[in-house]
Formats: sequence, structure tokens, C-alpha cells
Amino acid sequence: MRIKNARLFPTAITYGKNSPVEPFVSVLVKATFRLESRREPARVADEQFPVFTADAPYDPENPAGPLEFESDLVPFKPRADIVLVGKAHAPYSRPVRSLDVTIQVGATRRVLRVFGDRAWSFTDPRAVAPLIAGPAEFVEMPLTYDRAFGGVDERAGLDPEVPSFRPWCEWNYLGRGFCGARTVESIDRKPLPNVEDPENLVRSWDSRPLPVGCGFFPRNSKPRSLFAGTYDDKWKATRAPEPPEDFRFDLYNGADRSLQVPNYLAGNEFVSLENVTPGGGPVEFWLPCLVPGVTIERADGKEPLAVRANLDTLVLVPDARRFYLVWRAVVGVERPDATDLLEARIDYTESSPGPELAARRGGYRA
Repeated sequence: MRIKNARLFPTAITYGKNSPVEPFVSVLVKATFRLESRREPARVADEQFPVFTADAPYDPENPAGPLEFESDLVPFKPRADIVLVGKAHAPYSRPVRSLDVTIQVGATRRVLRVFGDRAWSFTDPRAVAPLIAGPAEFVEMPLTYDRAFGGVDERAGLDPEVPSFRPWCEWNYLGRGFCGARTVESIDRKPLPNVEDPENLVRSWDSRPLPVGCGFFPRNSKPRSLFAGTYDDKWKATRAPEPPEDFRFDLYNGADRSLQVPNYLAGNEFVSLENVTPGGGPVEFWLPCLVPGVTIERADGKEPLAVRANLDTLVLVPDARRFYLVWRAVVGVERPDATDLLEARIDYTESSPGPELAARRGGYRA
């Protein structure tokens, strides 16, 4: 199936299945906009992010580490992702020991407490519990999940008397701060997380807060990993290579759960960011009131299909002063190779602005 696009935004087609007898295709549109504090709808960026056909780790030599970007080529997302790829920045670039990062998109709001480097320390040999050494001063701090709570306690080892014990945090393998054993060796000098939930801070060495962040959450950590389904002997015998029966499309939502939006984004939400751009301070703007319309021409000459395109991804990249949106339109196909569909035609319209923006323009009435 070919794509005819009315604008020069990157596009792609992906294939998926709800079950072995229900194949579908997804037509996606990706558009990049300027991230500017103008309190107006964002403008199209001169340089567009491409469609990412594979995951992009921060360190190409460590593909198991934090991802900077996830692949756009997923067939379906049941909710919208709000992802921020970047760092916390101290106001006026003056060193601080802690600060709050705020991300708000429409009614969705997330506050993160960011600390300088800290560690558990038995500074007093008579102490029965460690103290927190730090935090150190910082001007910028990565907001990646290796800076959130979690990790592997390599000093703890396995406990043969407790078969269920695991010396790692199943909720974030990449993180820091997880102590698997109540020993000085395991706890002393253990780095603490830099990024925390201000409502659920680490208080003691055995604290187990859920990890929080604003980048792409690791696929191999709970709860996201649970959505991949069960790949066991039954799956091998009855369904391979199709996904298992308990596979859920929720696997493709990569944002922190607090930054996932039911019923998708509308495309005209007010955005407010704080302490995520060099020099810190607030950034405020509206998402563009842009709506791609997808029309599918069929090979059998039947009436074309008008398909809704859901805005299911917002990725903010403040250090690059850009952000991108991804819309995804899903249509069922009769043939697995989708040869029953000839063409996807993409046109664009302006959506209605949000009430606050419309009021500023003089066009909204309650």
C-alpha cells in the first residue's frame, strides 16, 4: 500500500494482529515542532525527526541501557504516551542540591524530585542504620531510568533459604538504590536514586518505592514486561510465532504510567514544563491544533474508508528545542500482505482550540 501525504511529514506503515485471523495495518504520521515558550500553538520545526525504525539507546555500545528513543513502528497503542527525553536543569544554571521538575500536558501533571548524587553511608561505626551522604550540587541531571530507584544488588547474592528472594528490583533493572541484603557490605556506599516521587521518597535502606521518571520505561521491568505474555511450551506448541494469548498491546506504551493518557491526546492541550531546559525556568505553549485525516482506497473499488488517526505519542526533547507527535490510524485487512488496500491518503485539518486558547483568541464562549 502506498501513502499519499499532503504535507512533508514522515510516514510509515506497520502490520499487526489481534489474533491469527484478524490482521490489520497501521498508518502512522510523525511531525516535529519547535519547543518554544510562546503561549501559542507550536510551529512546525525546520528539521524533522525521522520515523525511528528501531530502538535508539543513549549508548550504542550498551543496548541494554536506557533508551533515548523507542521505535515508532508499533502497530497499536491503547493509550497516549507523554515522554520527556532530557535532563533536569538548575534555574539560571546555578548549582543546586535538589529541585522539582514539572511536566503538565492538559490535565496530566507529573512532578519529580531530583537530587544530586547521594549514597548510603555508615559514617559512625556504632550506627545501627546508615545515613544519607549528600546530596552533591549539580547543574544538570539526566532523567533516565538508570537514575530512578531500582537496580541489581551484586553484593547480596542469592539466599538458598529464601528461594523467592531476588537480589534485583523487578520494577526497574536499570536503577540505583535497591539493597538486597541487610548487611553493611550490601548497603554502605550504595548510590541512591537521583529521581524520585516527592510523595514517596526513599526514607531508609529498605525503602521500596516504585521507580518514577519521564523517559522510556524499560520493557524488561514490571509492570510493562508482564504485557508481553507467556512464552512457554504451550505457546510453542499452539501459537508460535504468533504472540501468546495473554499478550497485551499495553506493552507498546513506553511512558511512565502516570504520563499515559486514556482516550489519547486531542492535539490542542496546554503544555507547561519547568526546569527541563538549559537555565531552568518554565516553558509554556499549546500543542498544535492539527489533525491528520486518513482515507484508505481499496483494491476492489468499494467506497473509500475514512479512518480515525489517534494521537498516541508525544515526545518532548527540550535540549533540542523540539518535540514530536505520532498519530496512528488502524484499519483491518482481508489479506495478510494488505494487497486489498491500494493507497492511504493523508490530509490535514485544524482542530478546535482548547477553551483557554480560544478565549485568548476571542473565539470561545462557555
